Amino acid sequence: MHHPQIQRALRSLSIPLERLHVMKGHMIQDMCKGLSRQTHAQAKVRMLPTYICSTPNGTGKQGTGLVLELKAAFHTLGTEQSKQPLPPVITLQLFNFIAQCVTQFLSETTSPDTDSEQCLPLGFVFPFSCRQTQLNKAELLSWSKGFNCSGVVGKDVVEMLQTAIDNQSRHVEVVALMNDTVGTMMTCSMEGRACEVAMVADKGSNCCFMAEAYLVETTEETSGRMCVNTEWGCFGDDGTLKDLVTPFDQAVDEESSNPGEKRFEKMVGTLYLGEIVRHVLIALTAEKAMFTGTDAAVLKEKGVITEVKRILEALGLQPSERDCGRMQQICRAVMGRAATFHATGLAAILSYMCQTRNLESLMVNVGVEGELFAGYSRFEEIVMSVSRLLAPECMATILASRDGSGRGAAMVTAVALRLAAQRRAVNEVLGPLRLSRDDLVKVQTLMRQEMDRGLGKETNPSASVRMLPTYVTHTPDGTEKGDFLALDLGGTNFRVLVVRIAEAGITMASEIYVIPVGVMQGSGEELFDHIIDCIIDFQTKQNLVAQMLPLGFTFSFPCQQVGLDKALLLTWTKGFSATGYHLFTHFDLVVDESTINPGKQRFEKLISGMYLGEIVRQILVVMTEKELLFQGKPCPKLQTKDIFKTKFLSTIELNGLALRQIRTILNELELDATFEDCVLMREVCQTVSLRAAQLCAAGLAAVVEKMRESRGVDQLSVTVGVDGTLYKLHPCFSNNLQMTLKDLAPKCNVTFMLSEDGSGKGAALVAAVADRAAKAKE
Repeated sequence: MHHPQIQRALRSLSIPLERLHVMKGHMIQDMCKGLSRQTHAQAKVRMLPTYICSTPNGTGKQGTGLVLELKAAFHTLGTEQSKQPLPPVITLQLFNFIAQCVTQFLSETTSPDTDSEQCLPLGFVFPFSCRQTQLNKAELLSWSKGFNCSGVVGKDVVEMLQTAIDNQSRHVEVVALMNDTVGTMMTCSMEGRACEVAMVADKGSNCCFMAEAYLVETTEETSGRMCVNTEWGCFGDDGTLKDLVTPFDQAVDEESSNPGEKRFEKMVGTLYLGEIVRHVLIALTAEKAMFTGTDAAVLKEKGVITEVKRILEALGLQPSERDCGRMQQICRAVMGRAATFHATGLAAILSYMCQTRNLESLMVNVGVEGELFAGYSRFEEIVMSVSRLLAPECMATILASRDGSGRGAAMVTAVALRLAAQRRAVNEVLGPLRLSRDDLVKVQTLMRQEMDRGLGKETNPSASVRMLPTYVTHTPDGTEKGDFLALDLGGTNFRVLVVRIAEAGITMASEIYVIPVGVMQGSGEELFDHIIDCIIDFQTKQNLVAQMLPLGFTFSFPCQQVGLDKALLLTWTKGFSATGYHLFTHFDLVVDESTINPGKQRFEKLISGMYLGEIVRQILVVMTEKELLFQGKPCPKLQTKDIFKTKFLSTIELNGLALRQIRTILNELELDATFEDCVLMREVCQTVSLRAAQLCAAGLAAVVEKMRESRGVDQLSVTVGVDGTLYKLHPCFSNNLQMTLKDLAPKCNVTFMLSEDGSGKGAALVAAVADRAAKAKE
């Protein structure tokens, strides 16, 4: 029969599934807190961004690089492998020692024929808690694993290493820093296996995963994904796990160098598992449940149990067969609990990934390494079964890291170099579309000059900005009353409206009519006869035939007005062209040449929603040719004019839109896009729409500044009515327009008001104002 004290000890180390669900929920809450800009400092689970935004895709150029892996002994990896112990005398000169070892390694492995001026990239595996602000910039938060070098905490460890290497006069550049967990993930991502999660079950325990970048609020990155280190060692330090802490855990904690801290790590790290077993044995020996015939005083010595079976006799305990069996049960319980806690943390991460990617189910590879993983035969089985129970919507596959984190660090370095080269090429393509403030001020100045020319009697005919008087001299003052007709003509459809203005407010009724193609391409008489027929039809339906009503006419084509009710239709104007200033890029010129009016309305073609999608398409074509998108594979559908609609810009630029959704949009266009392609696609769309908003703001700044100066005021307050789907529907256009306008016209306080009823209602109000003015004269 099992001894009751033994059973009680084993039960205390066994966690019910319901409690694990609660623990998983607490961990997800703490993860969210750790990612939030407002709460991350209070989170017990540190969520540290790594600035690794991509895993290997097999497209990087081949080359030679170095990897430096710091542990109790560190590896220098290159064409060969070298392992150097860390002597205690270097606690004040850690990085100088490492640099010397790198120099020695290069001297022993580098061919005499090697170009001594060649700068070798180096990836640095630094398995300690760091706050990264770039891939190659990391501030040490705290030492662990027996390290306690002075003068390093709070400093940039990459800079310290780079300085030490430079002092050795070696041409080595530290391009990436990561911990061993990230290195494991990247190692397991090789050979065509996508790996987005990694876990190290060792003296300490950590996990990392690829998170949606917009959720990592502690960085400025909002596109794509970013690897986040999930440091769960301190999880539960706020009391969340107090009901799971056994007297044995309490004893281990009290004897540690940091009592009350990193309670979770002390229940799962191999540094502490032997100590937990030792305290269980002390308690059971005191209760006469074990080692009843031997002196067990040796168990009082801290650290005597590092392996559980072999050392019993070596300690002189003379265990009985029953003692050995019970010892095995205790060890299995302690190690099984550690594996179960690892599984719970993993389940929290998997569920979080599934939820934030808006997936019904998630399939993912998880890279794993560490002493507990390698030394406990049931670790993988427990992790798989428990995580599946806790996160049934997620199917994880364990990938054992056969090469440690060193190869992964080399891959991080290779990916960093690939992305840096890609960034240079992308900037070369998009650079001409990115406007500086000086650019916008020049546009504003040129626009103002052309406005003045357009208003001048002598210069009006040659001005590129036609300043056409409308003879609308008043705006509504609230005294208008009555029924008014309006006609809104702007394309293949037109709208007839009746607007009723009364003290109670304004009401409207309207109907849309189609202009047949034959009428559109016929004579002017046919067009206006058709319009009159539609007006009569509308009046009949609205019982207005017997009334003589004023009518306002919205005619969305360029006209020269000679009175409020007299207008001569003009030919298309050439539009503002910013003469004398490489405002138009190659992409704009190609788009312009393919329009029905090449060389005309050029400014409009930079900012109008009618053209932005086509500009983006031209950029995508060039980027594909340069192998920056779609791995350079031909995309036949991308060659189709106008296939990329401006509405796609609005959708792709939505804040928080998951990359999976962007990928779906592109797949509908038969574009085989990776997640990296989706990130770049979003950048292209943002660049084009931002330029459009900025140029629109520059033109508007010229208008409001002229109004301010003409009225002779230091500050102008004015309301701008806005219509158009680009302003209304694009998620960023209105904000970018207003911010740029505020910068270019700081003396003008501009309020924007959306037109909810189009221009038809405005036409009726113009008629109402004219009617009021006419009656006043009478």
